[in-house]
Formats: sequence, structure tokens, C-alpha cells
Amino acid sequence: MVLTFGVTIIMRNADNPTCQEVFNNHQFFLRTKPEGEDATNPFETFVNLSDGSVEPRASSGVASDIGKWFFVAATWDETTLKIYVNGEFKGQSPRAGALVSTPVTAQIGRGEQKDLTANSFNGIIDDVAFFSVVLEEEDIKTLMDQGLKDSFITAVDLSGKLATTWGEVKARY
Repeated sequence: MVLTFGVTIIMRNADNPTCQEVFNNHQFFLRTKPEGEDATNPFETFVNLSDGSVEPRASSGVASDIGKWFFVAATWDETTLKIYVNGEFKGQSPRAGALVSTPVTAQIGRGEQKDLTANSFNGIIDDVAFFSVVLEEEDIKTLMDQGLKDSFITAVDLSGKLATTWGEVKARY
């Protein structure tokens, strides 16, 4: 069984974070990098493998500016971890292996490893989507430009829902 995935998240920071978790399930993490590691707090992603390793991470090099909206996506195919910001590929790291087994419930906007109350995200998170396949860069650009409702067939009618307005907001501003 191949454990590949893709995730897309739209977010806006409300203050200067030291480290803010955007997504955490103790297997996969998407966050802003701690100021102690990089003062611009770029977006980064990493996976926790069965050998206990979380390094190397894939860093975007894109500063998580306060008050600015970002479309961040990450993919992992059991060999390579990739991160995209605003539809553009920004970084990757080799991460071959199997994910650690974990009972941790997925958390959006909080949680560090198994401490589910740590590093809360101070801002707005919208349009969260998880995929059981690795998205290609073209798919990620389409999602960013058109939003979920115009990009893919879904089991739920997404039209008129708050979480499907990213493409419309982006087109206006």
C-alpha cells in the first residue's frame, strides 16, 4: 500500500509567529519555521518516519508575512517531500521510508508532535483539502487559481460555501 498524499491550505498570519502549526497528525507537519531557526518564519513541511527521524525538512524560503494570504501545498510520495507556495514549487527534501504509526488525531491550527496544545496558529486557515494522491504542480496551480469547487469533482456540492471562495477572492484582489 502506497501512503502518498497531498494537502492544500489557505492561510493568513495575524502576528509574528515563533512557530505556528498549520497541520499536525504526528506523521505529517505543515508549519511556519521557528524564529530561532529563521527570522522570516518561512513555511516548511516534514514527515515523521518509522525510524523516528523528521529531518531533512522541505522549506519554502517564503516568509509568512503578517496579514498576507498564502496558498500552501505539500506532497509526499514515500521518497520526496515537496512544498509549494502560491502555486509555485519552492523546495523539496529526500524522505524515503514509512510513516511512524501514531494514535494522534489530526490537528489543524495547533499541535507539536504529540502535544496537541502547542504552537497554536494565530490567524485564519481556510480551504483545507487532503488528497490520497500526490498532486502535480499543474494540479496545485489549478486549485490555487480556481479553488476546489471549479477544480475537481467532489461528493459534496461546494458552490456557495465559505471554504470554496479562494479562487474568487484571489481573482478580485
